[in-house]
Amino acid sequence: MAFIKNFSQLARTLERRLLLQVLEASLLELKPEKFLKKKVRLKGKNLEILGQNFNLNKFKKIYFIGLGKMALSGYLALKKILAQKISLAYILDPNLKNTFFKKREKFFKVSHPFVKKENILATKEVLKLKEKIDEFTLIIFFISGGGSA
Repeated sequence: MAFIKNFSQLARTLERRLLLQVLEASLLELKPEKFLKKKVRLKGKNLEILGQNFNLNKFKKIYFIGLGKMALSGYLALKKILAQKISLAYILDPNLKNTFFKKREKFFKVSHPFVKKENILATKEVLKLKEKIDEFTLIIFFISGGGSA
């Protein structure tokens, strides 16, 4: 089982086993890689997100901001769709091993469920983006479980 780590301990009856299998299958369907592949499409210069179209010719920059336990996988799935079109990405994910920066990507290991110093520092970094944003900037905001912290 990919999500339910203690499946064998919990699946003590046939009913429990079946319910856990349904839960596991449901969680697999909600993985960002699978969900975004269905809901986000690049058609020429048009980016379609949940049925809404964005003409990428109107934007000079695309920023990705991802928060929560699926922020990294959401970013990686979107990066496959948009290739090199993402100008800058901020990923705040409690599952990261540590905080590190690449040329156009900033990865922040944050805490969950309680706010800690690293969450505040990461948020301050993201807020600095406001100085770089104008009407030619498309921001894709991805929030998943744990993003509230």
